[in-house]
Amino acid sequence: MTKRSFIKWVGGKYRSIYQILPFFPKEYKTYYEPFMGSGVVFFNVQPYEAVLSDREFSLVDAFRAVKRNVSLVVEELSSFVNNAESYYKIREEFNNSTVSVPGKRGAQFIYLNKCGYNGLYRVNKKGQFNVAFGKREGSPHKDFMNLKGCSAALRNATVMNSDYKEILDLTRRGDFVYMDPPYHKETSKSFVGYNSKEFTERDHERLALECEFLTKRGVMFALSNSNTDFILNLYKKYNIYPIYTTRTVSCDINSRFQTKEILVTNYKKDSSETS
Repeated sequence: MTKRSFIKWVGGKYRSIYQILPFFPKEYKTYYEPFMGSGVVFFNVQPYEAVLSDREFSLVDAFRAVKRNVSLVVEELSSFVNNAESYYKIREEFNNSTVSVPGKRGAQFIYLNKCGYNGLYRVNKKGQFNVAFGKREGSPHKDFMNLKGCSAALRNATVMNSDYKEILDLTRRGDFVYMDPPYHKETSKSFVGYNSKEFTERDHERLALECEFLTKRGVMFALSNSNTDFILNLYKKYNIYPIYTTRTVSCDINSRFQTKEILVTNYKKDSSETS
């Protein structure tokens, strides 16, 4: 059974994880995920030793709270009510708070993610979370059994708030890296980010260069991205596999459609030897 993260995230791999995991190597040393997002891939891989990272501090802060203080997170979430009045009050407090009480800010992040519109995380130019109330029924933020399971899974993981290159520099021969960067835009309207810093084509080129360095050091990697000519050309010397998934967030947030993505690896399937 596919395991869920305790949050939703744009580009999350919950719907395609069963296609991705068969392409992962069976043996490796440390697992790295420098574009953590929801962490759903990590939760399904369940490696013995892992390093997770993301540049979005609020996301990392929530992961650390769940790892270290899940009982306090549950206590806070238990007091939250899923209605518009509570949502906007908590959103305002989340945006204006400068003090992180153990468990509280992480709980607020989870609540806003679960009760906001379509699980979207988006901030304005001031760095403030600005997603509207989602009008979901029930108490989607009170999935405590899954939350505690995620906390247990994070026990042996290091969770960092770093640029992806800093994480890749930590890897050594025999390690495995899964990368899920902001996708290359298929159209000008494609939604590929959640803050004001865009991942440009130049950034994609730099990431591809880092993949060369990983390969030379004997580090295995798998990378997800969009099926565009630009990306296909960047990774043409590696193994490229089609992945089919359903998009749930785009410029027209109500649209739902199946699309083809790709998974790039520098090793052959069912092998732990880099190509």
